[in-house]
Parts: sequence; structure tokens; C-alpha cells
Amino acid sequence: MNDLAGVQQLNEAERAALYEYEQAWSAYMDNLDSSKAVLHLLRGAELLPEEATFPRMAGMLLLKEKKYNRALPLLIRNTKYEYRNPLMRAESHLWLGRCLDLLHRRYDALKEYNIAADIDAPPVSTAAARHKNKPFKACQLFNISPELIVGTVLAKY
Repeated sequence: MNDLAGVQQLNEAERAALYEYEQAWSAYMDNLDSSKAVLHLLRGAELLPEEATFPRMAGMLLLKEKKYNRALPLLIRNTKYEYRNPLMRAESHLWLGRCLDLLHRRYDALKEYNIAADIDAPPVSTAAARHKNKPFKACQLFNISPELIVGTVLAKY
């Protein structure tokens, strides 16, 4: 379907990235195939490197699959974006800290929790402050649900 008249048109890379995101959504939601969803998200990230949703969602799906080493560079990349929303900025550091905790890199995790806690963005900053005293555990991943509609995870912080 063509774009509507009167609005900014998507360029070729944006259209291709959107297609990859749709394929990731279908792989994850329709076929319960996280690996294929991650593949499509990584392709989308190559097409639109300035879009934070691709590495964030790929990293979160990999976390859910307990593939922490593969999630780590994506979650690091997710912290590098210039978020306008403080909640999203805090969340990027919180999830990186949680991944580092799961990799038994507590010292590095604490740095990320401190950054997230210093951003006034409850409940995320509150969770980060809590994790400074109590590490994140793998069993807590059961409380997160990747949500491709909004491009993040639904979580009990």
C-alpha cells in the first residue's frame, strides 16, 4: 500500500526496516520463534542504526532466552541513544545493569544501576536503586514480557 498523501514518506531504508520489524513481530508473536525475531531485528538495526527499538527489542528477547552474552552488546548499544524520554533512558541503563548482574559482573552492573537511579523516572529509577542492594536474578525474567507493539517490555519493576 502506498503512503498517504500529505505526510512525510518513508525512504527505502525505513520501509525495509519496517518490513524487518513486521517480520520480527510475526516470528515472535505468531510462531513463537525468538531466534528468527532477533535475526529480523538485527537486520532492521543495520538498515536504521539510529533507531533504538531494534537493539532494545533484540536484547530483551535474548535476555528472555537466557542468552546474556549475546544480549549484552545490544543492551550496551541501547544506552547510547539520545532519549528524550527520561523513563526510556533510565530503562536502558536498568536493563543493561540487569544483564550484567546475570553475567556475574556486579561491579559493572552497579555503575548502570547508579545511572538509572539518578534519573528521576519512577518506577524504573526506584528499581535501579533497589538493585544496588539486591542483584537481579534470572528467575525475575519471568516477570517481563516483550511487547513489540510499543517496542519495549512490559515489566513489573
